[in-house]
Amino acid sequence: MDMSTTLPPELFDIVLDFLHSDTDALMACSLTCKAWLITSQYHLFNELVATPTDIQAFLKFVESSSSHIATVVRRLVIQRSMVYSMTGTVAIKHAMPMTGKLNLHFRGLQSLTLSEIFWGILPPDIRHSLPDLVSVKHLNLHRVNFETLQQILQFICAFPALECVSLTDWTMHFPFLDTEMFLVTASRLSLRYPLRIHLDCVNLDRPKSILLFIEWLVIQDPLPLIQLDALRLGPLTDLTLFALPCVHKFMRILNPSLAQLHIRVPQLSYTAQEMDGR
Repeated sequence: MDMSTTLPPELFDIVLDFLHSDTDALMACSLTCKAWLITSQYHLFNELVATPTDIQAFLKFVESSSSHIATVVRRLVIQRSMVYSMTGTVAIKHAMPMTGKLNLHFRGLQSLTLSEIFWGILPPDIRHSLPDLVSVKHLNLHRVNFETLQQILQFICAFPALECVSLTDWTMHFPFLDTEMFLVTASRLSLRYPLRIHLDCVNLDRPKSILLFIEWLVIQDPLPLIQLDALRLGPLTDLTLFALPCVHKFMRILNPSLAQLHIRVPQLSYTAQEMDGR
């Protein structure tokens, strides 16, 4: 007797949901019958972790087999491979003909994570295709080395359904290229509801590289909801930074649950006469 035809499919879904972290059991269930296949695949491929070259191989498989596996992926993680030589990168640039179909295949994607990626040497086809993932609500950028701040903001603003973005240990290769016209040319968020932004750290002791980012944040409408783990202050050579309206507004909109505040005082040198006076 085929149990899959005698019991409601909802019962099988409940059982398979309990097996969500048991890969071996899910693989066995996916081969048992067609009624179990879709739910098993949902748990098996709910998260896909891949390098840029893996994405190419995965899309080729999907195209050649007419598989619907990509449609069940909810979280996509693209990370640097252990071997990331320049030779390999050049080879990738000429072997990515299917990345333009990312949105077609990953139409159920909700979360996108980039980890340990050098944006400047990422294949152009991938850079241009990632913003086409219009269903993405959660964007996580961990140790991504962008070229300029303008590039970061253009990428973030390209996702129309974005609800939250996390920036951790991110850097800019050319932090001083943005000009005084930055706020005129920088992309703006066009979201109906405030974007939730998680920042691991803001270094106000580097005002030239971070001030433009703060200015951009505080002019968004609606204002984003910011969660900041650590705020670093000083030693500052230009104390007028604290008098800037954008810094005042930034401090007001910060999440009140600031976890850490780091204050570094400048090293002071005293003459012998000053020491005697003390």
